[in-house]
Amino acid sequence: MDGRYRLRVRNFGPIRDAEVEIRPLTVFVGPSNTGKSYLAGLLYALHRALGPAGGGDPLGLLLRRFSRREELDEELQRDVALWLDTTVERRVRLPATLAARVYEDLNQSSLGATLAQEVARCFGVENTAALVRHSSRPLTASLDVVVAQAKDEARLRAALNPNAKSPSVDVDVGAHRFSLRELQQLREEDDLPSEGLFAGLTSAAARVIDGVTHNVFHTAFRPLRDSAYFLPADRTGVMHSHHVIVSALLQRASLAGIRRFDGVPMLSGVMADFLDVLVSHVSQLNRWPGRSEGTPELAEGIEQRVLNGRVQVNAGEVGYPAFSYRPSGWRQDLPLMRASSMVSELAPVVLYLRHVVRKGDLLIIEEPESHLHPAKQTTFARELAAIVNAGVRVVITTHSEWFLEQIGNLVRAAELPVGKRESTNAALKAEDVGAWLFQDTDGEGSTVSEIKVDPDTGLFPTDYGPVSDALYNEHAAIFNALEGDSDE
Repeated sequence: MDGRYRLRVRNFGPIRDAEVEIRPLTVFVGPSNTGKSYLAGLLYALHRALGPAGGGDPLGLLLRRFSRREELDEELQRDVALWLDTTVERRVRLPATLAARVYEDLNQSSLGATLAQEVARCFGVENTAALVRHSSRPLTASLDVVVAQAKDEARLRAALNPNAKSPSVDVDVGAHRFSLRELQQLREEDDLPSEGLFAGLTSAAARVIDGVTHNVFHTAFRPLRDSAYFLPADRTGVMHSHHVIVSALLQRASLAGIRRFDGVPMLSGVMADFLDVLVSHVSQLNRWPGRSEGTPELAEGIEQRVLNGRVQVNAGEVGYPAFSYRPSGWRQDLPLMRASSMVSELAPVVLYLRHVVRKGDLLIIEEPESHLHPAKQTTFARELAAIVNAGVRVVITTHSEWFLEQIGNLVRAAELPVGKRESTNAALKAEDVGAWLFQDTDGEGSTVSEIKVDPDTGLFPTDYGPVSDALYNEHAAIFNALEGDSDE
C-alpha cells in the first residue's frame, strides 16, 4: 500500500469532470484557470477533514454510539460475541448484522458536516455552495473517493448541493476483513472475556461496535488519514511580507470588542495553515533541533544542490521568527527579504521538510518552478524525485515544460539497469508517476485526462507544443517579411 487513491470530481470550481489517481508523484499541468489549484486544494481539505487535523475523530461516532445502546438487539449482540470468539489464521469478514450496523453508523455520522466545514475553510468561502461550478442550469458538485486495497474497494461519495449547508455523504467500505490480531485487540481494549458473551452485553457490544466502526473507516481510508501540507503559489510574497500580515492581525486582535471592522479580508485556510506552520510550528521546533519532526536529509539536498546555501530561522523581536539565508562560504546571514526570489520561493519547502514533513505524508506544492532558472528547475525536479523515493507523497501543479521534461527523463531512467543509472534516486518508476492534463472545453468547464511519457520522445504530451509551433510560425513570418523588405 503506497497511499494511492482515486478521486472523481464533477462541477467543482472551474472543473466540469476530472478523474485522477493520487500516486507517489502526481503532476497537474495545463492552462491557467482550469482548476489545478482547486483540485489540489480539495485533496488538502480531504486529508484535513479525515486525518489527525480533523480532531482525531472526524466521524463523531463515539457519543452517538453510546446514546443508542438500547437499540442493540439480541441477534446483533450474539453475532458480536460469536465473532469475537472466532479463532482464525486468516482475515475474516464482519458478520452481516454487524456490517450493516457499521455502515449505517458511518452514513449517519457527522462526516458530511466535517467535510463541508473543512472544504469551505480551506477555500476561504462561507459554505461549499460557493464552490459549485456556475452554469446556465442548476448544477450539483460531487466528489467520489475510491481506495483499493487487495480485493476490496472503499468508496466515499459526497454531493455539494448549492441549496444545502452540508453535503450528503455516502460511505461504502466494501468487504472489510479483520485479522486475529485485530480481534484480540478489540477484546483487550474492551476487557471482554473470550467465552460466554451471550447475556447482558449491551454496553460491551456497543463498545465493540464503536471500535469496529473506527477500525473499518480508518483502515479502509488509510491513505486519507495521513497528514497533508500545502505550499501555495506566491511563496516569495508571503515570505517577504509574513511579518507585516501577522503584525496587522495582532493589532486588529488587540482592538477586538472596541472597534468594529467591516470588510476585513479573510485568509483561506490553505494560506492560514501555511503561515501558522512557518510562524508557530517551525519556529518552535527550530529552537530545539533535536526535536525536529521532519526529514532533514531531504532539506539538505535542496540546500546543497539548488540553493547553494542554508535557510535559517532565528528568534526575532518578542520571539517572532526571522528567516534568513546564508550562502555557501559566507560567515553572515542574509535576511530573506534581500535574498533572491528563488531562495524565498524554496525556503518554505526546505523548512517544511526539515521540521514538519515525514515519510508517508502528502506534500502539495503549487508551481515549484516559480522564480527558478530552467537549470534550477530541472535540478529541483530531481530533488523532488529523491523526496518521492524517500517515501513522501508529492502533488505539484506546474506550467513548466522544463520541469515536466525532467520528470519524463527520470521516468525513462528507471528503465535502465541500476548500474547504469546516475544514482539510485535519479529515477522514478512509471507506475509511481501520474501526470494529468487540465483542458478547457469551450467555456463549459475543464476536463482532466491522464498523459503518459511518449516512449519515442520521452516527453509528456501537453499543450506546450501548439505554443511552440505558433511562436515558430510567427518567427518565420517575421523573418520572411524582413527578407522581402531587404530584396526591394
